[in-house]
Amino acid sequence: MKPATTKSLVWRAMTVLITAAVLVGCDNADPGTTNAGVIAFEGDSAVAVKSGHTRDVVLSLQQSQGVSGQRVLVESADLLIADVSPSTCTLSSSSDESSQCRVRIHAKSTGQVMLMARSVGDPAASTSASVANSIGPVIPLAQSAAYPVASISVTVTDTVAYGTLTVGATSATAVSSGSVTYSFNATGSAPYQMPLKARISGSSGIVDATGAIINFSSPNTSLTFNPPQCAVTSAAPECATTVSIPTAATASVQVQVVGAVTAAYSGYSTITVNADPNATPTYGQITVSTQSGNNVPKGMNAPLFVNWVNASKSDLVTVTLSIAGDGVSFYRYEPGDNTTLKTSSTRTCAMKYSGIAANDTLSCGFGLIGTSIGGTVKVNASVASLSTHAYAIAPLTLGAVAPEATRRAVTFTNRSALPIFVGITGGSASSYVNATTPAVTPGAATANMKPGAGSLCGPSNPIAACPIGTSCLQGGASPGTDVEKTPFYCYYDQKTPSNGYEIAANSGSTTFEISGSSLAPNGIIWSGNYYARTGCNITTGKCENATCAGKAGGLSCGPGTGPSPGVNTLSELTFQAYPATDFYDVSIINGVNFAMQFGPKNVTQSASDPYFCTVAGSFAAQNGGYPGTPTSTIGLPAAPWALTPTATDSFPPGATVTGDASSYFRVVIPSLASAKTCTSATSCSDPANSTCGFAMSTVIAGSPTFAGNLRTCGKPVAWMSADAIWGFNQSATNSAPFAFNTTWPNSLGGSVSVGDLQLCINKTYSAYSGNGTASSSPAFPIQPIALTCGGVMWGATESPLPLQNPATNLGLNLTRPGNPIQTANPNWLDYVLPTIKWLKQACPTCYTYPFDDPTATFTCRDNSRNPKTTYGIVFSDVK
Repeated sequence: MKPATTKSLVWRAMTVLITAAVLVGCDNADPGTTNAGVIAFEGDSAVAVKSGHTRDVVLSLQQSQGVSGQRVLVESADLLIADVSPSTCTLSSSSDESSQCRVRIHAKSTGQVMLMARSVGDPAASTSASVANSIGPVIPLAQSAAYPVASISVTVTDTVAYGTLTVGATSATAVSSGSVTYSFNATGSAPYQMPLKARISGSSGIVDATGAIINFSSPNTSLTFNPPQCAVTSAAPECATTVSIPTAATASVQVQVVGAVTAAYSGYSTITVNADPNATPTYGQITVSTQSGNNVPKGMNAPLFVNWVNASKSDLVTVTLSIAGDGVSFYRYEPGDNTTLKTSSTRTCAMKYSGIAANDTLSCGFGLIGTSIGGTVKVNASVASLSTHAYAIAPLTLGAVAPEATRRAVTFTNRSALPIFVGITGGSASSYVNATTPAVTPGAATANMKPGAGSLCGPSNPIAACPIGTSCLQGGASPGTDVEKTPFYCYYDQKTPSNGYEIAANSGSTTFEISGSSLAPNGIIWSGNYYARTGCNITTGKCENATCAGKAGGLSCGPGTGPSPGVNTLSELTFQAYPATDFYDVSIINGVNFAMQFGPKNVTQSASDPYFCTVAGSFAAQNGGYPGTPTSTIGLPAAPWALTPTATDSFPPGATVTGDASSYFRVVIPSLASAKTCTSATSCSDPANSTCGFAMSTVIAGSPTFAGNLRTCGKPVAWMSADAIWGFNQSATNSAPFAFNTTWPNSLGGSVSVGDLQLCINKTYSAYSGNGTASSSPAFPIQPIALTCGGVMWGATESPLPLQNPATNLGLNLTRPGNPIQTANPNWLDYVLPTIKWLKQACPTCYTYPFDDPTATFTCRDNSRNPKTTYGIVFSDVK
């Protein structure tokens, strides 16, 4: 056995100062030799975290050899001050990646707390212990005598921890001060390229408003950087650039922190990087890694990453991966088939390095699925290369574990006279190219995250993999084999609710639970939406309203498949780990089929913010109601859920309304062989077809079948908004009395129509956004009034009044917006507001048009001892 050697901190451990080198085991020691080593937190023995923020620390197995699958329970001594995730790590000496676990500290309140890492000799015992700890106070555990408890002191303060600037070539040794030399490939033709990364390590509390920017520059102006700088935060602390060097000569690069942050903190060092031409480039290293403590929970999916780092010599390689052991397998779905889960123990991928970043492929992403509890598997890798170079890839050891305890739970209760089938649609998640780097820099979290380029995976993006708790699937109810048309995205998993999807009339309930294991590096736990379906066939999954069946049928919704035709009450949400906030709302933008209230059940409502931890669509007034009483000025009104459109108030000027006003907003299902046309309910004499409205079949058919004027008698199943009526047929054949095709100049050389203002499209913008005048301070941009989507004052009269506010817009006094209207569009007020006012009166705290955020977006954050926040959704009949 070779003596233990000193290991440099690799890039993923740059949260720790470079001076804190750690010891690892003997990579080339004699087979069969075992050295238990030690388990310890890397770096300093104490760290500082800002209250309400996070910080990562690294737990590692050091100076070990022959250790496989050592379970370690990570716990906080006081959950009121801070908690941690993941709560369980699996550490092994098979590779650097296997020996380390990134632990995130979630700081809640000021004070000092110890984090402890307790080894559990028996993997099965570790599993049960981690579950128990996640739902209650710290539980003493039996531990292997070889591993004393590792600990680190955490001080939670109200001040920012600025951390240090560190610089490294990709996955190379990081430096935090002075200078460092990195080589670039000086063969071939100029310009030569050198990848470089910088990071603010060990920080907590740096946010966008802090103004921290990492900048790359050079005294030699012929050097260029792509990009030259990045804004960074504690949550996204890294800036990667490619340095283009014009000649094969030594060059100097300066890396520094600039921006507003330097006015508050002057402690960041400027680091000089000496770019050194290398006429004998290296092939680099290939590593295999995952997320979440090297664990794959049973019944859940997790990522596997293959990354090629520090390459400077051209090569083309094929990596073959194989899993040894039981409990974890690779999974995939073939194009056109989202129903047949295919598992295997082997996968391959091709990677290429050419020195031209745009042409290189330096990572591969795969999906893993857990099939048992208590075991340990090893992922081995081998490489065949065009160069015949022998790459050494250390195996990754993974633990097959039980999912962590519930982190979020939503209980659905049915107070309707009808049985309801709950619809659950998982939204998209960011895909990742390694354990911490998303494939595409994500935007701000919102309710019901929509899929995009940052969620692509599998055949649509082979370099990336989906985070734990999500699956790589094609979107849509019936995907085709053309992945260009139906891409693969990361979608949050949809576990079957506790009592199934069907909930009985009047008193039924069922609960949807989300494991604490479902936690992406960006802090998102789960995103998607919920809704009520009726008349569902349990075999096909087809419903009379709000069908969301996938290709295989059944009551589980297809991946990324929302309710069809979409004329239903919808809850939208994104759940996030502390200190980030949950986003949730109830939307009736397209229509209503049931009354719905949605909000947390075990979290105290705010005494100062009407939209923090309160209930969207609440059947009862909250905090004294609105307008507020003398003792409560933040109250919100009750939602009566009484839908009463009228001929005089619910249509634009000049509309010709025949028969019942409600018939232009009703959706019905005729049960007669020959549907009877109507203009009012008085024409509908059959008890089973008693309501006049649009036939569901024509709504689903869309343009041009759905003309917006022909109404028939049938069974009522939903109310439909003017927004949806235009959305189903955006053409001149839509003759519904809403003046959709009326247009005005948009002040940009084009036009904007009533239909555009209904859908808030065609360059329209929110009336809540700042709009400028020639003397505005601050200098908001001047935007055309004609493109304002909105302008109604749902609350009382505002002072000062919105820009271009007409004299008739005095405020409806319905609810309390989170911020005031900035700009009012008279055309929107005349033509769109009447068509949605009856919806807002039915539910003042619901979304009624796309930019209605300040009156309908709710947030909540759990700061209790128990990290499990429970929500409730109650369905009732509308009036």
